[in-house]
Amino acid sequence: MGTTTVRAPTRSVQPIRAIAERGATGAGLAVIVNTLLLVVGQRFVDIPVGFDPLSIGSVVTASAAGAVAATVVYAVLDRLVTETDRLMTGIASFVLILSLVPVFVVAPTLAEGVGPGVLVLLVLMHAVVAVASVGALTHGEMFERARETAESDRAEEGERPEQES
Repeated sequence: MGTTTVRAPTRSVQPIRAIAERGATGAGLAVIVNTLLLVVGQRFVDIPVGFDPLSIGSVVTASAAGAVAATVVYAVLDRLVTETDRLMTGIASFVLILSLVPVFVVAPTLAEGVGPGVLVLLVLMHAVVAVASVGALTHGEMFERARETAESDRAEEGERPEQES
């Protein structure tokens, strides 16, 4: 009788710096897009005075905090499992759904006049953080290619003498 060898899938652990850079990209993207959504939302949605979740400080802080939390979870998963990207996408989807509970349960009680437009804006902002974070973290090869291209472009520019006008 022959013996059967079972091999565990090999996994390569990503450098923390690479994960942190992608996480920072996701955080920056989430903050920028959500700030733009807030500005547009203020123009088209009747946001009650004193509704703190849609103040600029709250939007920036919550967007960045969500992306940082996603980055930490991704870094831990990368050290523990083989299919980090797939599991991260599933966890982020679950957390996104959970994060919508306070939008519909708590937000309407925070100020008089919180209407459907405000709730839609909050849902969009939650989705932006999830998509930006997961996209940046799980599509690392895209960011690596972009960085390599930028570095090679800079190197080529350094080799060329500056043209005088």
